[in-house]
Amino acid sequence: MILDTQSPTTTAVAIAGTTVAVWASSKIIRHVLGLLQSPLRELSGPKNDSWIFGNLKAIFAAENNALHEKWFAEYGHTIAYTVFLGVRLISLLGAIK
Repeated sequence: MILDTQSPTTTAVAIAGTTVAVWASSKIIRHVLGLLQSPLRELSGPKNDSWIFGNLKAIFAAENNALHEKWFAEYGHTIAYTVFLGVRLISLLGAIK
């Protein structure tokens, strides 16, 4: 005869923990797949400096719009750069009419 040594509370906590872990894993996988399939990956722009912070450190260290102006001169009027956790942003340069 096998004795069950786990209490109902321990089992409930284990089930809840497993549920949270599966949910968090699915969110992470969806985020990574979204980044890999994004059409923004095809736009020109600066190289990603860091997977966690992207180009944010360089943007905050630069004076006002100097870095964006440099990027526009180098990559053209439409650029994509990386921010926190690999998310890509588009920046457009054009005249307002």
